Formats: sequence, structure tokens, C-alpha cells
Amino acid sequence: MLNFYTYLGLSVVVVGGAYALHKFLWDIGWISTLPFVVGVAGISLLGLAIGPLRKYKTHMQLGQAKLDKIANVLKVYGKSYNYETEIVKRRHEEPEQQAKCIRLAIK
Repeated sequence: MLNFYTYLGLSVVVVGGAYALHKFLWDIGWISTLPFVVGVAGISLLGLAIGPLRKYKTHMQLGQAKLDKIANVLKVYGKSYNYETEIVKRRHEEPEQQAKCIRLAIK
């Protein structure tokens, strides 16, 4: 979420700066493409804000779908499961390796 808010705020600041630059140049009688280029750069920052958030939500939905499939198979055999996860924050590990299943109980 910090990534989302950071890039969203930066995008708003850059687009606002492009608008202010456009107004300034317009008032002194110049026509320039520079504010347009800066504005497009600010809008492209929205992709950096929204992309990782959408990827995270998609991965969570896929993970939940897999857990639902496992629960349905276990339900056929009259079993259930319970699990606990531990979040491990290490800088040099892949994100998939930062969540560890510490207790898995199939009843």
C-alpha cells in the first residue's frame, strides 16, 4: 500500500506541476509541448501505482481459489484442515518465500 500511495501522490504532484507550468507559459505568451510531456509522464506513474496492487490482489484470489479446491477435495473424504502462517521479512528472499506455513492440521 505504501507503493500505491507514494506513486499516486507523486503522480498527482507531477500532473499538478505540468498544469502550473502550462498556466505560467500561457500567461507569458508561450506555447510549449513541455507541460504536455510532463503531464503524460505523471499519468504514466499511475501504472507504477496500480500495477503492483492489481498483481497482489490477483495472486490473493488465485491462492484463495486453490485453497477452496483443496477444501472441496477434503470435504469429499470427510476431512478438514487448519493452518497458521508466519510472515518472515527478509530482504533477499523472494516474496513467495516470505510466508511460511508453520502448522498444518488435517482432521
